[in-house]
Amino acid sequence: MRLLAREASHKTAYRMNAVSRRTWQRMFAWKVERKEGGYLYFYPDPQRDFVRIHGVPDDEIVEVRVREVEGDEPESEYWGYVYAGKAEFEMIWPSLGQLDMCFPYGLKAAEESGDGQRVNLVIEEVRTVN
Repeated sequence: MRLLAREASHKTAYRMNAVSRRTWQRMFAWKVERKEGGYLYFYPDPQRDFVRIHGVPDDEIVEVRVREVEGDEPESEYWGYVYAGKAEFEMIWPSLGQLDMCFPYGLKAAEESGDGQRVNLVIEEVRTVN
């Protein structure tokens, strides 16, 4: 899905960039180390305070970029939701099961009702924010 570039509300800290796919240029997330190596990112949001209200220490909050998986890229473990008529990713989780739990009747029912659609996402760390 290609979108024309547009500037988001001044109350939010992101811009839509439609050079290729929907992208949030600036978000913040809780960086959690995996036991098997690598990292997971939780609570991605344009507002740093949203991550903080979950009890995340400042030194574990990082800046990330979130974008849709493109064409021939492998499927990512991250999933989010885009409401019909909107361009912003919401309810971003590191598994489809966690996203599904956000809907009282399940993700499939929400999509079938025309409410919106799931999107497979990539989260890339930009830099550590202290």
